[in-house]
Amino acid sequence: LVDALRPCDFDADGASDLPVGSPGESLGSIADAGSVTILPGVDGLGRVTGDGSTAINQATAGVPGAPEAGDGFGTTVACGDFNGDNHADLAVGAPREELGAIVDAGVVQVFNGSAQGVTTAGSVVLSQSTPGVAGSPETDDQFGSALGTGDVNGDGYDDLIVGVESEDLGSRV
Repeated sequence: LVDALRPCDFDADGASDLPVGSPGESLGSIADAGSVTILPGVDGLGRVTGDGSTAINQATAGVPGAPEAGDGFGTTVACGDFNGDNHADLAVGAPREELGAIVDAGVVQVFNGSAQGVTTAGSVVLSQSTPGVAGSPETDDQFGSALGTGDVNGDGYDDLIVGVESEDLGSRV
């Protein structure tokens, strides 16, 4: 799902672009690896087109990691200007990504917007094993199962809000 209140103008041309997650997309023989297609906006009226669309997945050059069956890359997508450069950035949830031997721990990958649109250069992978991220990865946590954006701390930059669908809370499982 995309937060409809946040425009995704990745190339800052004044037209909102539309990222569409396809978590069940197979990449060759890799079932349900997932992908995100970005449909470019054609004017400031919210119209998008398939012309010039791009796809990003874990087999795309510059994307960290590798596609695996069932990752669900693109289960969730969100956009916001996380770095303050006036280009929307793209966050993509892969809640069934494995972290080493931890099955379905989940990750979120963040891609920068640029004058050319979304770029894989400088992309970042976040998980509960990332320093500063609360919690620790556990089997079936599904980090990235929900995403949202907003200026949570009032610093003028969009912040990324990450849901962890099956996080254990104390003794509650």
